[in-house]
Amino acid sequence: MNVNKFIEELKDVLKDKLEMVLVYGSKTGIPTYNLKEGADLMIVVQDLSAEDLKNCVKPVYKWTRKNSVPVFMSVAEWFSSTDVYPMEYTDIKENHHILYGGDLVSSIEIKSGDLRLQCEREAKNMLMRFRKEYLLNARNKRVMAELLISSYKTAIVILKTILRLKNLPAGTNAGETICSAAKLGVIDGDFFKELALFKENKKKPADIGSAARHFIDEADKILKYTDKM
Repeated sequence: MNVNKFIEELKDVLKDKLEMVLVYGSKTGIPTYNLKEGADLMIVVQDLSAEDLKNCVKPVYKWTRKNSVPVFMSVAEWFSSTDVYPMEYTDIKENHHILYGGDLVSSIEIKSGDLRLQCEREAKNMLMRFRKEYLLNARNKRVMAELLISSYKTAIVILKTILRLKNLPAGTNAGETICSAAKLGVIDGDFFKELALFKENKKKPADIGSAARHFIDEADKILKYTDKM
């Protein structure tokens, strides 16, 4: 199912309650008529009830055969969640495309204090999780490899937020983000470039265990940096 068909089915069941549909993330720049696989959508409804969700089950089921489950919010939730998810809202503001409805994005305000707090919380969660998994699975190279890749992705999001808090460009790709964060002294740029190659299946670390321990130290540096901001 392409996105236009999905939106039409949402309009059929939600009627005039459907306020906005937007795409965010990596598929933002794809032309709408080609947007049919791997897209992340935000659905904002005027007054979202359980009955509305029930009516959306069938179109969402068809959409999620090749896409993630859309995020559904009421208008009130959309505007009241900026303090809870400031990192996500910042990403959406900088990288989104409205597919249907009015512009509810430009009017949202994100406080730098909320953004810094979530940044620190995410950095701490990343480090705590990595330490725990390392203690449990240090000898399992497959698990460590998967943990490195997932934690690298999280780290890039955190580094982008640090750059934004410093009023610096967050970068249009991971490479730019890594270079800018390395210049600030937040991370070891060479190590993160190696992780980027690993994530893209271009080059595997010589020693997964050593790379995992290096990441723990880098995650600790990131947390200490955010704590001092």
